[in-house]
This record gives sequence, structure tokens and C-alpha cells, in this order.
Amino acid sequence: MPENYLTVDQVRAVELDASKNRAIVGGPGSGKTLVLLYRAALLSKQLGSPPDRYRMFVFTRVLRSYIASAARFLRIPDECICTFDSWCREYYLGNVGRRVPTIQSDRGRQPDFELIRREVLMHLQQKLMLPALYDFVLVDEAQDLDATALQILSLVSRHVTVCIDQKQQIYEKGSSVDTINSILGIPKPSVSFLGAYRGCPYVARLASEFIDDAAERSQFLRQTKTVQEGRQVPVLYRARDGYDEKDRLIQVVKSRLNQGDRIAILFPSQRHVFGFATGLAEAGIEVETPDTIDFSTQKPKLMPYPSAKGLTVDSILMPRLINRGFGHMSEARITRWLFVGSSRASRWVFMSTTEADSLSALSRLEPLAAEGAIEVQVSSSANDDGAHHASGDVLGLSQSRLFDGQDAEKCAASDAQDDDGYGDLLDLL
Repeated sequence: MPENYLTVDQVRAVELDASKNRAIVGGPGSGKTLVLLYRAALLSKQLGSPPDRYRMFVFTRVLRSYIASAARFLRIPDECICTFDSWCREYYLGNVGRRVPTIQSDRGRQPDFELIRREVLMHLQQKLMLPALYDFVLVDEAQDLDATALQILSLVSRHVTVCIDQKQQIYEKGSSVDTINSILGIPKPSVSFLGAYRGCPYVARLASEFIDDAAERSQFLRQTKTVQEGRQVPVLYRARDGYDEKDRLIQVVKSRLNQGDRIAILFPSQRHVFGFATGLAEAGIEVETPDTIDFSTQKPKLMPYPSAKGLTVDSILMPRLINRGFGHMSEARITRWLFVGSSRASRWVFMSTTEADSLSALSRLEPLAAEGAIEVQVSSSANDDGAHHASGDVLGLSQSRLFDGQDAEKCAASDAQDDDGYGDLLDLL
């Protein structure tokens, strides 16, 4: 067993027998993804399962790419790791119909994943007497799967292990721990991780403010552990306007790159991603978006919040924290997104908004400012508007030059739920 990398609790989770379905509960930085990888390697050896007899399901394409190096280190073939909806799509094309159903949205036509899941489930239910497709499947971020997906899992595999963190449920149609346990026949979580090892205590304190339940918030803080020596206070920048916010973001990105940080910049939507990517490129900063991410480079990674699930980076930058940027999203969902985003950082978090449209959820940070656990910076009025406008409008997301047919297709494909990630997986510990 990998004693150099795993804690006692993590080793115990890896070594759980496969006689029954299992659930593992843990917060950000507790090493759930790493545990699943080691468990996949162990079970494939114990059960004698070839690559076509097991799968590890992750929620986003980014996370799949993120863990690829660790998977290869453990000799887990690439084809054994995939997103759940990509697997459903392939199963549909191979067993149900020649063309997957699509749905029209404001981003164009895209796969109707809900209908695909339902029809895959119906097909599997009609073949109950056939042997299971897999000896075992492992599922990361199971709280974001709906009941249909969980029923599919129960039918396709002899054994299912799921990892759960209810605080990171970012999709409204996800499932509670009780629902997951009920559908999969798990009486209670098999293992609960008591420690999160990701990073700076200031980051944990910041993330905790986006946990609504006081008891859960207290538990999260108690469980957070770190051996990190350098501690940097997060920053909330209140910009005069979008141009000022853009200029400050450019300064911050250049500064963190000079410090050698791995950076991820998170946005409310894919439209923001491609708009900012263009603006940063014009400022001389090479970046990567979900369709170009290469985790071996130090280039800043731009992605929507859902794509960041499961990742760890040095610095997280969260611009555009304005009401207009999140549209009609509920307050509860916004706070879950902000928790997921801020808890990705191991060293430092930068957040920015504009005075005229500041996201209401940011009021939660006022106690942190009072105790010095976050630095609130306010834009200087010394800069004139002309200077800002001369630097180019990275926020002009409606400008047609940013969205030719190719970019619109990228937005549609990436927003469809197959998402993305970054970093060295072993940094989770």
C-alpha cells in the first residue's frame, strides 16, 4: 500500500472489501480522488479485472485530464476513466440508437443528457438477467448525480464505490447522501475522512463562510489541517468598473506567475471564459481554456466554476463576482459555487467585484475583514476612464469578434456538463 502518500483513514478506504457497495465521505482536500485511484489499482489486481471490466467515473473532462498522470503512475489505462455522461452517450450509441437525442438551448443544439440517461436505464432494466458489465465502478463527486444515474450504476456493476461531499453539490438535480445510500443499498458511509490537507488556513476560513449550516461550517474548520508555512491573506478587490477590474486582474495574474504559482481563474459561465481569454491574450498573457488545457504547463487555466471540482492549484482567482454575472441563479447555488471555487486553492485566493453590482453573497465576508482574515482593497479614483478604455475591453462578452461560429460551438460543448481541471494530484495530500 502507498504509505508514503496516504493517511491511515485513506488506506482503510482503499482496502475496503468489495463484498458490498461502499460510500466514502470527505471534504475538499481530503484526498477522495486519490483514494479512488489507488482503490481502482488494488481492486483490479484483487479481482483479476482487465481494463474492460472496470470504470472510474468522474464528473468533468477537466478532472479526467487532471488525474491522468496519477492514473498512469498506477498503471490504470486511460480508457478506464471517463465522465459518466460520456459513458452513457457511448452506451446509447452502442445499444439503444444510432443517434443520441439532442435539445435546443440558447447555446445551440446539444445532447439531451437527461433523456439519454433515462433511455439507457430503460434498456438496462430490460436486460436484468444478463451479467453485469463491470466487476466494479468507482464514482467521484457522486452527490452531483441524479437518481437515474445512480440506478444505472446499480445495474451495470457488481460493486460500486462512491465518494461524496454534500457541501460541493453544485447541480440542483444532484442527490443527497441518504438518496445515494438508499439506491445503492449502503446502510451508512463506510469511511468518513476527518482531515483536509489542502492548504492555507486563511483559505479554509474564507471557504467556510460559504457554508450555510453553522454546524457543518464548524466541522469543516475543525477538520482542516495544514503543514503550510507561508500564509497569505486572501484579497477582495472592489473595482470602480469592469475596466478597472480587468486591469487589476492582469496585474494579479502577472504577479502570481512571477511567484511560480499554478493559477486557475474561475468564471460564472463559459462565455466569460472565452471573453477573458481573448482579453488576457491581448495583454500578452498566454492562457488555456477547457478545450486547450495542458496540465504540464504553468499557463493560467480559465474555466467555469463547475469545471474546477476536484482540482487543487496554488492560487484561485475569482473575478466578475457581480449579480449580473450569475444571472437568475439562486443564492444557495451561488454560495455552493463560491465554496467550491475558493476551496480549490492551496495558497491564496483573489476575488473581485464592482461597486455598482457587487454580488450579495460577498457580504458574508465582512466578519473576515473585521478580523484581518481577508484584505478588502478599493479601487483608487486616480486613474481616468480613458486610460482604462484604451487597454481594451476584456469584459465585452457580447462583441461579435469574440464569438465566431467556432467559439459559440466551444461554449455549447463545454457548458453541456463535460468539464475540466489542473495540477499535480499528489498535491492533494
